[in-house]
Amino acid sequence: MAENPYILSETMFVQPKDASTLVIMRHPEKGGSGPEVLMLLRSPESPFVPSSYVFPGGGMDDADCAQDIFNSWAEPDPGQIKTVAEKIGSEDMARALWVTCVRETFEETGILYAYRCGGGFFSTEKDGDMLSYYRERINRGELPFVKMVRDEKMALAADRIGFLSHWVTPFFSPIRYSAYFFSAMAPDGQVAVHDGREIVDHLWISPSEALRRNRRGSFRMVFPTIATLEEVDTSGGAR
Repeated sequence: MAENPYILSETMFVQPKDASTLVIMRHPEKGGSGPEVLMLLRSPESPFVPSSYVFPGGGMDDADCAQDIFNSWAEPDPGQIKTVAEKIGSEDMARALWVTCVRETFEETGILYAYRCGGGFFSTEKDGDMLSYYRERINRGELPFVKMVRDEKMALAADRIGFLSHWVTPFFSPIRYSAYFFSAMAPDGQVAVHDGREIVDHLWISPSEALRRNRRGSFRMVFPTIATLEEVDTSGGAR
């Protein structure tokens, strides 16, 4: 029997890469209602969703699975680890998504979900020079993120980050992600600074305002981002 040319095999399509995305929220300034979210504008030259507003995030690296990181971090909710593990295939891979989430957020925004040795978050005022030094070297590919964590005896603040949802890029896309969305309140004392390369701008905005601008055509977002903002706007904050 001749092969049907109209039947496409799954092997013809790009397999999605595991990825993490973090919805960072903060309480509104000057009496506003509801939370504000941090939105990043991707470069027009970006190969994936160019010129679109997104949350911090990106693909998992092999180093995100380093076992010694899990030994010293603040453990996420066990029930959430189990939920994510059922989707990705193992608890170790699930834990690695939390690491990816923290790493990508630091690379793109400078915000670091990690406790210093002895406890407490780092701050832009006290630790800005040190964090900038590491961030630049990490973004230039000169230093792995996990080495910074080890050398500075940090404990990733995975306990502050909750799982939201799971989205997979459509099969026909040339770049595909199996993206796990998380949420967290912004650490006190840290200021977001976009990297100026992959991310060309950022702003804090209420979910309702971002959705309103999107409907007017002035705030481009892809569907998972829109759906997540609608969920946050309804629920009123981080999980």
